[in-house]
Amino acid sequence: MRINFSYILNRKTDKLTSVLIKYSFDNQAVKGKKSTGLLVESKDWEPEKGKRSYQRLKVRDAKSLLINQSLDKWESGIKEMFHSFVKDNKRFPTKFEFHDLIDKVIKGNMDEKKSDMFTFIKEFIDCSENRFNPETNRNVSASTIQVYNRTLELLKEFFKKSKLEPYFESFDLTAYVKFRDFLYEDKEMSLNTVGKHIKDLKRFANEAFEHGIEVNRAFSSKKFSVPKESTDKVYVTAEEITAIYNLDLVQNLRLDRIRDLFVFECYTGLRYSDLASVCLENISTVGENKMLNIIQEKTNKPITVPLYGPALDILQKYNYELPKISNQKYNQYLKEICKMVPLLKREVLSNGKKQMKCELISTHSARRSFASNAYLKGVPTYTIMAITGHKTESSFMRYLRLSPQEHAKNFMEHVSSSVKVIGIQTKAV
Repeated sequence: MRINFSYILNRKTDKLTSVLIKYSFDNQAVKGKKSTGLLVESKDWEPEKGKRSYQRLKVRDAKSLLINQSLDKWESGIKEMFHSFVKDNKRFPTKFEFHDLIDKVIKGNMDEKKSDMFTFIKEFIDCSENRFNPETNRNVSASTIQVYNRTLELLKEFFKKSKLEPYFESFDLTAYVKFRDFLYEDKEMSLNTVGKHIKDLKRFANEAFEHGIEVNRAFSSKKFSVPKESTDKVYVTAEEITAIYNLDLVQNLRLDRIRDLFVFECYTGLRYSDLASVCLENISTVGENKMLNIIQEKTNKPITVPLYGPALDILQKYNYELPKISNQKYNQYLKEICKMVPLLKREVLSNGKKQMKCELISTHSARRSFASNAYLKGVPTYTIMAITGHKTESSFMRYLRLSPQEHAKNFMEHVSSSVKVIGIQTKAV
């Protein structure tokens, strides 16, 4: 009652090709091929693994892992159906009957996945550590996986409250509007944070569609948009950074450490996620200068950062091993610190509203401050970009948070210097 079963490709090609089931039983009396309806790229197919037949995709990301899981389920399901048929009918199935068994197994698995939105998303997240990100040439970061999990939590909370069915195929534009409003009004999120979770939902739906799961056409609609708004993020001036650095926090070790981390970021332009890479082994000496050499966590890009002034002093203070703290606690304590600085206890215009500057500063403000202050000092744009790791000038320019008055002042300082150099005399008005 043995059945020979394997997966093969329809044809070898550089393009997409279908995965076939090759089978034989009843001493080769019944044999043939049957399409699974699954399309893969030939270059991603692994026909053998070691000395045994494998016939699966090379595991490079979550998608390939999930496809292999489906192939495993189909194979075990088809074999189980085959043996049940022989046991119940006391004979082997015909070729047409066997093809019908295959269709039932594959369609049954599709129907099962189709109605289980949360399970699919959970599997997608669980496989994310093994998923390859072509933009960074690395696996998906832990911070991205954390956001995925948060989106899943919010979806579960939304469906519980709305009483809607948690299926991809029933998530229409009405559900989209309700979920968007739930995030914006009930959870009181900013429009950009809402957009981040909507973007994740669309990513989940796209993956589900590629796995043969029925997905509502609303996900492809222009109306199913990712909300976004331009933000007037602040930067901290050189004078304000000095004021923060000079705070007497000897009696408060908790705030003292956060102040040092923030000032270190202001002088290096590092992201919060890259602070963990700062260690003595990553510091080199070039002439009389100290240089920090790291691979950026977010982009996987190598950068070299000069260490000088307070940044170097702070490193030496902690014996080249910076304090560690969660991003949430960091931002919470940083606001306490900023409220101690008189220069930061003033109103600024942000997103069309007047707000206290001390309330707007976060760990990422340090990176903007580094870029903006270096630009004001006349450091060439591409030199700053080499240190911050920005790929394009347009993305870098969005980091500069100078007011129109500051841009005008910066221009006049450069023009005045040029005029003096070439000896032009200006007339008094």
